[in-house]
Amino acid sequence: MFFQFKVNLEIFPIKVVRNAINSYLDKAYFLIDGDKNELMVNFMPKNKKESNLELEFKNQLINYSFYYNEFDKTKNLKETIVARTVLTNNPDYFEEVLFEDDL
Repeated sequence: MFFQFKVNLEIFPIKVVRNAINSYLDKAYFLIDGDKNELMVNFMPKNKKESNLELEFKNQLINYSFYYNEFDKTKNLKETIVARTVLTNNPDYFEEVLFEDDL
């Protein structure tokens, strides 16, 4: 059993596709090809009894898409929290960094 389908890279960025493939490397053999707009994903299950693997893989694409979308939304907030923590624990940190950059 061999599966082949196209992935629109405007909807599912390459990092989403790569992570979905990585999570299924133990279940299937993959080959990807394409250009900057579209990716062709070909795969063959390692176990012939895997009948729903294509649907599971497409669900994984959606799962990673949501994950990276939320990650991008909260990225600035996370950076602000880390910077605030560093500043609270070491108020001279930014002066040290600025001083080092001047050298």
